[in-house]
Amino acid sequence: MNDAVVDEPFDRKTVRLMQWCKANGFHQRPATLKVHDFPDTGRGLMSLKTFEPGELLVSVPENLLITTSTVLKSNLGPFLQCFSVTRSLSPVESICSFLITERHRGQQSRWFPYIDVLPTVYSIPSYWTAEERLSLPASVYARAEEQQQALRLSFQKLSSFFELLESKLPSICGALTYENFCWAWASVNTRCVYWEGPAHSELNGEPNRCALVPFLDFFNHSPSAKIEAKFDKRDHSYKLRTLSRISKYSETFINYGPHDNSKLVLEYGFTVPHNVNDAVRFTIDDLISLCEIRQLDSDLDAKKNFLSKYNLFSGLSCSAEGISWNLLAAARILASPNSEKDNLLKVYLDDKINPDTENGIHVDLLNTLLNSTLSAIHDVPLYLAGEITYHRKLAFDLCSIYRKLLQQCLMCINIKK
Repeated sequence: MNDAVVDEPFDRKTVRLMQWCKANGFHQRPATLKVHDFPDTGRGLMSLKTFEPGELLVSVPENLLITTSTVLKSNLGPFLQCFSVTRSLSPVESICSFLITERHRGQQSRWFPYIDVLPTVYSIPSYWTAEERLSLPASVYARAEEQQQALRLSFQKLSSFFELLESKLPSICGALTYENFCWAWASVNTRCVYWEGPAHSELNGEPNRCALVPFLDFFNHSPSAKIEAKFDKRDHSYKLRTLSRISKYSETFINYGPHDNSKLVLEYGFTVPHNVNDAVRFTIDDLISLCEIRQLDSDLDAKKNFLSKYNLFSGLSCSAEGISWNLLAAARILASPNSEKDNLLKVYLDDKINPDTENGIHVDLLNTLLNSTLSAIHDVPLYLAGEITYHRKLAFDLCSIYRKLLQQCLMCINIKK
């Protein structure tokens, strides 16, 4: 194929996808990217030329994108409008419904070449066993459980929608199962790109900001990749441009965002080594619980209101750079014996905050927070019955990252009692 190069030997599904993309207006002239299996990252895209900053990597025509508009123009559109009278789907739920029905149609679907190359299972925690999820660090486990609950609620809503569909379209009977829904949700969640779509009255009003773009699935993530991604309204295509130099015959990466490894595991099902975005994140409730245990709970409501006003409920973390300013400031305010606003403001505006030289009750508080978090991290055995499972490796990686960051930050705290 002249426009889209695929390494040989490659499976027929990938070749069929590239032929389908070409038939629907996707071209690379001359070919500049090649589907290739890399030893460290698996299937990805190799550059066949040196790309300079500002050069176009790929341009995918709008007719190959799966968006809410695609869904509403399909045979699901009238049913979504009817369903919205009593209960509307979100943009993501509507695209999930579309994937489920199109997958059920098999080769009769126009989208079969794309759907057929999507993974049949994913490695995000919703595909893990309950025991495997328990091996995650506590804060990550809590987020994984929230993800599970959100999935169950969405499935309940889709079940009602599919009851309506099946009453009118008998051909899709049996298409919706929880397994199929998890597959569709994971396909959207791990592969969608940012897309500013129009608002649709048939949907529930949530921001319409995702699209599936065939071929872009082959790009792997790197935190160091510098990419500009946007939809070009002039020629109705989704374009990727590199903002840094890419050497010939190297893997071409994109950047999913400044995500730490915990988010990469939760949202995409992988980790990346030496991730500069890694951090152990805390909630304000973690600090408040410790204050209550240590009887530092005088006027907590006033202090919480102050923290909220000055946006100190977020950014509470420790990383390779140390304890975040927000975490240290929040600890100082909560540990302050005087909850008068002027005093709290003085504490907040104190420019001498330095985690390396701080002393006092709030440093004891931070020390307890970091130590208790560290002691709660599981010793995840990498091997189970003599084998390494990928889910176990992800949990092992996260626990190792958290343990290292917490130990580094504890070493930096100079406690002067």
